[in-house]
Amino acid sequence: MKYLKHVSLVALGLAALGPPILGQGFDRFIDGPKIESITPTRSYDPGPVVIFGENLNTVVRVRVDGVNAPIDVQRTRLLVIWRDDPPAALDPGFVELEVDALGLGHDTGILKLMPTLAAVRRAHSMEFVLRMGGAGFYSIFFSTEPMAHPLVLPNTHYMLMLDLQPELSGKLGCGTVYTRGPEAIVRVTLPRHVAFAGREFYLQAWTQRGFTLEQRTDFPLDGGVASWIGRLDEGRQYPEPLTCSFTNMVHVESAPFAEAPGRTIDVP
Repeated sequence: MKYLKHVSLVALGLAALGPPILGQGFDRFIDGPKIESITPTRSYDPGPVVIFGENLNTVVRVRVDGVNAPIDVQRTRLLVIWRDDPPAALDPGFVELEVDALGLGHDTGILKLMPTLAAVRRAHSMEFVLRMGGAGFYSIFFSTEPMAHPLVLPNTHYMLMLDLQPELSGKLGCGTVYTRGPEAIVRVTLPRHVAFAGREFYLQAWTQRGFTLEQRTDFPLDGGVASWIGRLDEGRQYPEPLTCSFTNMVHVESAPFAEAPGRTIDVP
């Protein structure tokens, strides 16, 4: 009998607390979503993006650069977007991705739309990070001036943003990457004594995914870009289609290497 009285008192107590717990105060007992990592995707051919984190089963909306993205797979520790209905080609670079659980909170992260170019200041150098998105060739350029009217090149995704007149520009490096997938990353380091210190300049990279018969690493500035990009060895089977793309442009306001060690100029 005493047990029944105790149960009744507990039930009455819960009933009295019912509206706050199940109503406005309920969100205090549930943690909001938290993003831990986001897989990159190619800007010119977007594919599934996997978001890893915590409490992602509470998410009701995902937005990429302010645009809603349908959720194709949802679990406590992961979300997948753009699997069933990927968007058309996007600009390369870094965009904000937001997961929103409405009243339970929200979190944001950075989605890399490859190929991407970033710059990181260190104590005695500046490191440029090129995320290719696949095996192929690359060339990284600098210029003291952006192009007034960005140039669209044949068979190349995105635009040339740099003014590549000889007196204004130059090449930081070029080469071949044989690693496939998102881990095809190139790092170029400028030592502290280079002429860039204290100067404003702009960076952009040109990438070619896949290989041509003539394995040429120079960026063609002679107007023949369409002809040589299109020269393929017809008898060879390629693991993925040949695609050329510019990266985002990076604006380096100045490069006093010793003053801001570790400062990120763009998101690596």
